[in-house]
Amino acid sequence: MSTRIVLPVLLLASAACSRETPPPPTPKRSAAELALEAQAKSIEAEIEKLRGQAFRQPVDVRVSDEKGLLAYIEERRRMDTTPERDRFLEEYARLTGLIGKDLNLTQAVNSFYAAQVGGFYDPPSKSFRIMESFGGDLARLIMSHEFVHALDDQIHDLDKLAKSMGHESDAGFAFSALAEGSAMSTMTQWMMSNATKLDPAALAEIQKKGMAGMKDLPPFVWKPALAAYTAGQGFVDAGGKARLAEAFANPPRSSEQILHPEKYWDAGRRDDPIRVRFALDQLPAGWKIAGEDTLGEVGLALLTMPQEERKGIDPSDLGAMIGMKFTNTAASGWDGDRLLMIEKNGVRIVDLVVVFDTEQDVVEFHDAMQGLFTAGTAVQTAIEHGGLQARVRWSSAPAMLETVKVAAQID
Repeated sequence: MSTRIVLPVLLLASAACSRETPPPPTPKRSAAELALEAQAKSIEAEIEKLRGQAFRQPVDVRVSDEKGLLAYIEERRRMDTTPERDRFLEEYARLTGLIGKDLNLTQAVNSFYAAQVGGFYDPPSKSFRIMESFGGDLARLIMSHEFVHALDDQIHDLDKLAKSMGHESDAGFAFSALAEGSAMSTMTQWMMSNATKLDPAALAEIQKKGMAGMKDLPPFVWKPALAAYTAGQGFVDAGGKARLAEAFANPPRSSEQILHPEKYWDAGRRDDPIRVRFALDQLPAGWKIAGEDTLGEVGLALLTMPQEERKGIDPSDLGAMIGMKFTNTAASGWDGDRLLMIEKNGVRIVDLVVVFDTEQDVVEFHDAMQGLFTAGTAVQTAIEHGGLQARVRWSSAPAMLETVKVAAQID
């Protein structure tokens, strides 16, 4: 059903497992919370039956108004990042053409969350929170997803696992996809078992809200989040419920493994990422590190996306949502990468080294990037390739590319 695609976006706030965020004050239980508690007990029992696992403690249910919920989510976001990393992500995305020159990335992400937020499970306080305007079957649908997070957290400690990913986009995506895929897979089973009891109006409402906020934002803002839910469910379903604990014990390490589950689940085809690193001790005098990251296959697909596709999604275009792809020919065959941004006196250089499985993969990536540069989607840059590696470099002052270059090493 179509809600399998759009529902996850509404629940996006649950994806970020916060780091040591203090729980908000616990007010006296309202009538709405008491009513939700009764529904929660029933849904907890159904989730236990579907998963074959028992909750170790009840899930605390809380209701919040929109202002309070968004304020809390913003506080969580600040705990999961730093101003320096936010600046790095925005500047490298702007220089490489992933976002427009005038877009404030932090504000754009916050706007996206604001349009999507309905409720979330909070690992530190072990509680489920939902907006007061969400009730009835809409609340039950959200709880069927969030309570899976609660169950996984009680068994596997989601916060601890999330922290182990560090500030790495690809590793963080892979873990988020595992967590969201687990919730999506069980939620879908719950929806199917309750299909005759659910109000069609609630399904329509959640579908409408689930597509909000995507029309006017570039894919860099929303597409990885959507991929974490949809591709994540495919990843979990490929392994099956019996092997889910195995994945939490040894989480997937890349978006490649999420997009191509056989590269994780099949021991004979397992493909862990190759480590790429820059010789930062050889940084030229006066240059400072502004940030590092690993893009992964999902990130590389965004980077090589044709210009005509770098736009939002019309909420009325369900076909575009259902047929959405999270990789492409230029990104397929990814085996590892590292992105570095350095700066000096206002000049920024972004350096990306990518390793691929085959020489043909390298050529396809090179040709896609060269086409984008020809079309003028990013600052004119340097691009080179040889063997299984490709290297792309951008600069706000292109002439500097001839004199500043940091050595890269493949482990």
